[in-house]
Amino acid sequence: MVMVDIDSIGILVEPLKSRKDAELHRAYTSLMTRLNRAGIFPKKSHVLDNEISQAMKDYVRYEYKMTVELVPPGCHRQNAAEVAIRNFKAHFLSILASTADDFPLQLWDKLLPQAEITVNLLRQSNATPNISAYAHMNGPFDYNKMPLAPLGCNVQVHEKADRRGTWAFHSVDG
Repeated sequence: MVMVDIDSIGILVEPLKSRKDAELHRAYTSLMTRLNRAGIFPKKSHVLDNEISQAMKDYVRYEYKMTVELVPPGCHRQNAAEVAIRNFKAHFLSILASTADDFPLQLWDKLLPQAEITVNLLRQSNATPNISAYAHMNGPFDYNKMPLAPLGCNVQVHEKADRRGTWAFHSVDG
């Protein structure tokens, strides 16, 4: 599930196990909780895709006290979420294309947190144009605290001296 906050233009993603209402509720609640933790409280209206179920519309209306607006069929350019989906999909596909040949693709969901960070670092905030969408939602990104590396690539892990031979390599495949 992809959600976009209009003020920050930040993209939030949550993997779905299925498109059943219970799973959609779980993902939507998770994304709303993350927005609230960032100090972002969505306005009274929520624009949704026209393919959404009635149960999900009711969930948004009654659980979050928001009015629901639906984008007309075939008019994806008007929906900021559709544009965000397209942008995130292109970003995520470029990440998947650069993974190692032996990377297990069933672990794609483990790549989502860093993919979300990197796409939001690249997006300019709507409300404050001189900062990134990530900085708008979470504050400045500290590269020393969490360095970013290419996802899914092969790594070498340092092996301590007492666990290797005198002339052995100092790292092993990770």
